[in-house]
Amino acid sequence: MNIPVIFQFLKELSANNNREWFNSHREQYEVARSEFENLLTVIISRISLFDESIRGIEAKDCTYRIYRDTRFSEDKTPYKTHLGGYINAKGKKSDHCGYYVHLEPGNCLLAGGSYCPPPPLLRALRQAVHDNIDEFRSIVEDPAFKQYFPVIGENFLKTAPKGFPKDYPYLKYLQCKEYTVGREDGTFGFGFFEYDTDLSLFIENAEKEIHRVKNSAGLSFSKDTARADVIRYSALPWFAFSEMKHAGSIQTGDSIPKISTGKLIQEKKKLLLPISISVHHGLVDGRNVAEFIQNLKDGQNNTL
Repeated sequence: MNIPVIFQFLKELSANNNREWFNSHREQYEVARSEFENLLTVIISRISLFDESIRGIEAKDCTYRIYRDTRFSEDKTPYKTHLGGYINAKGKKSDHCGYYVHLEPGNCLLAGGSYCPPPPLLRALRQAVHDNIDEFRSIVEDPAFKQYFPVIGENFLKTAPKGFPKDYPYLKYLQCKEYTVGREDGTFGFGFFEYDTDLSLFIENAEKEIHRVKNSAGLSFSKDTARADVIRYSALPWFAFSEMKHAGSIQTGDSIPKISTGKLIQEKKKLLLPISISVHHGLVDGRNVAEFIQNLKDGQNNTL
């Protein structure tokens, strides 16, 4: 997947939101949409490791149209300036709970839950939370959960919903008008870590880069993040996967190595770290992958 291609198109569309420009750049849009669907394919494959209900769902069926409905809006610009996808077992137009991915320059969002549910469903959700409050709190108040999803809901009632006691001790969980979770600012950023044979210097520079990304806005692209000689690393510390498929674009000649790690788990006296490696066979052989894994194991043993 080529995230910069998506954002470049969306930035240009935001500055030229009219049909004439869009029609003359339709091929660019098709490439951006294809890259977004590649991203959704990766996300679906990873989520399906812990939510089997979405296995087999195709990214194209989760992607929202880029055309705006302007019939009842004062804003008559014809196109959205973001790409969004809603992943759930019943389809993107259903009321079923799911996972939402939103890419927009400076305003990215990852969320899950049920957004704008109809009254009968909202009542059922509130009742389920009320009847299972201990289990609900054990999830949403867990520090590990709050680290990534500190916000529950977006809009709230000012008092108790009809049919529920006003003195309920956990009223805030019943006042939600929708049940969603999201990161506090809804964003993430890319970091660039230059290789250095001096491990201490590498760690020092990495800590500076992490600080830079945490204190920046948007995706935090730099002149280095889109370099052709990079290796794309990502960490998924929330679960230990058994396999993973990385999306790639044949159309754009994508040959950048991709490495992902999962949750570090302990079995008796062993520490196990799931690793997924995707490389282009024209550049890397199986022997090179084996050498990388062996070097990684040797490095781990030296630090224990």
